[in-house]
Amino acid sequence: MAKSNGIAVLLSLIIPGTGQIYKEHVFRGLLWMIGMFIFMPMFVLFTFALFGVFGVFLTFLWPIAWIGNVADAYYLKEKIKGKSRRK
Repeated sequence: MAKSNGIAVLLSLIIPGTGQIYKEHVFRGLLWMIGMFIFMPMFVLFTFALFGVFGVFLTFLWPIAWIGNVADAYYLKEKIKGKSRRK
């Protein structure tokens, strides 16, 4: 059964990576979750500590990454189990 792109987008808007998991790309979804909830906050804190106030301006990367996550969930193709795409 085809998975809805709209549902994948909504899931990814709420929690990054869940849209990928919904489309059965579990590893990819977990990578998005780890990236958004562990590495991005660490990046923000590191840049703030390193660059001071300028580091706060680098936090604009977080929403850009979130949008990338949503776009990835939308354009991600479903896995085809046991079927060949060629005819």
